[in-house]
Amino acid sequence: MHFRNTGESLKSEGIYVIHIGCAWNRLDPDDEEEGWILERDGIRIKTIWDIEKQDREQKLSHQVCRMEIDDHGEHIVLEDHHKVRLF
Repeated sequence: MHFRNTGESLKSEGIYVIHIGCAWNRLDPDDEEEGWILERDGIRIKTIWDIEKQDREQKLSHQVCRMEIDDHGEHIVLEDHHKVRLF
């Protein structure tokens, strides 16, 4: 509903800006890896959302979301890379 109403409100060729506040600037390789952990019913998920690099000239932030999953002894790693526009 939100996106439909927003889309109807935008002018043709208009821009809708979304701020993603999950990532933080951790460009120093010596910084400790941060993230958050959720555990329930024998399943443990550690999620890390990090900035790999920023290209201020191209106005792009290269980010990665990594999930390390332990599902009752089965280990799964999911990793997704994102390019986010810097404003």
